[in-house]
Amino acid sequence: MITTLSEKNQIANKDYSCMDCDWINNSWGNVDFTMSELRLIVKARRNEYKIKKGEDYLRQSNKCDGRFYEFVAIPEIHEICLRHDIYDSYKGYKMHTPEKANGGQLGKCQKCNLMPITEGHEVYDGCIGKLQGDVMNACCGHGDDRIAYIQYWNGDRIAGDEAIKEQRRLVADRK
Repeated sequence: MITTLSEKNQIANKDYSCMDCDWINNSWGNVDFTMSELRLIVKARRNEYKIKKGEDYLRQSNKCDGRFYEFVAIPEIHEICLRHDIYDSYKGYKMHTPEKANGGQLGKCQKCNLMPITEGHEVYDGCIGKLQGDVMNACCGHGDDRIAYIQYWNGDRIAGDEAIKEQRRLVADRK
């Protein structure tokens, strides 16, 4: 369970990746977005899911399983996630729950043809499994490398080809 220690809106002094956009991408097919919400999502996608320097954004300091991390999001995207209960109905903010996630999480991954791995309440992409180290969560992209990502406990996030390369390295190191 995640505990939010602080939450505030502030102006970005550099570019950040919107962490809520991962939730939106994993919810396709499970949520009926309104046209105005879809416009906001398209705008975020055109900006490569970035919070640009000088823009307003939401910053949370959170604690999960004894670890502290920073969560940053585009406020309008965060509101969409809250409105549609994308974080899960219990508001526990656990990542990649099988009842909500999409893009391969409920069945075979379109890219690797593997089923997801379930460990207790956590679900991992079959092709990458649980990544060790400072990795909070990750997604292989399920055939669309542009949406692949790794999110770290310190709030950093990598996406796209960079995430795919790092996932491959982390999986190889595990062997």
